[in-house]
Amino acid sequence: MCANSIDIHMNRGVNYVPYDNEKNYYIPLSCLISKNIKNLLAAGKSVSADKYAFAAIRVMPPCFAMGQAAGITAALAACSDINDVSQVDIKCIQQKITESGGYLE
Repeated sequence: MCANSIDIHMNRGVNYVPYDNEKNYYIPLSCLISKNIKNLLAAGKSVSADKYAFAAIRVMPPCFAMGQAAGITAALAACSDINDVSQVDIKCIQQKITESGGYLE
């Protein structure tokens, strides 16, 4: 869950677009799961996103949250003998995130 501004780096300078919506935005877990390499999760600045979404989520707080989600997903897969991280139950991931102090709402 995120709510920071969007900062698009341009050839000269940075264009800051404040996020003034009263709602938060979310990063789907599927952005962290590789399409081509089985069981590869990528978080932080290596996440899959278009340039506008990336401009909002490449800063540290969302990167921390993505790392937490990727780690929890990998741990649940390993502990449950799941050979494909995309098959880990999303409700279990969400529960572990909230149990460890993360925010989803």
